[in-house]
Amino acid sequence: MYGRVTRFQGDPSRMAEMESRIPDIKAQISKIEGGIANYAMWNNDGSGVAVAIYPDEATANAAQTHIQKIWGGLADLLTAAPEITSYSRAEQMRN
Repeated sequence: MYGRVTRFQGDPSRMAEMESRIPDIKAQISKIEGGIANYAMWNNDGSGVAVAIYPDEATANAAQTHIQKIWGGLADLLTAAPEITSYSRAEQMRN
């Protein structure tokens, strides 16, 4: 498996607004073919990460256009551009 972790910084005063967009984000992510798992985690200060797992790098790359569109829809709530780190190996540790 292949993974990507995206670090983001949201505007702490607008986190409730970001949370209100979660249903739409989930709907968009569900349309991305080949994804295995997606999680987002954040703190009250707006710092957070999004984790995405794919079967391979090619599938992750194919999803990139959709992912960029999702982040673009959140740009007004972010204080900096998201930072993406890719991992060539990912292993599920719990079923």
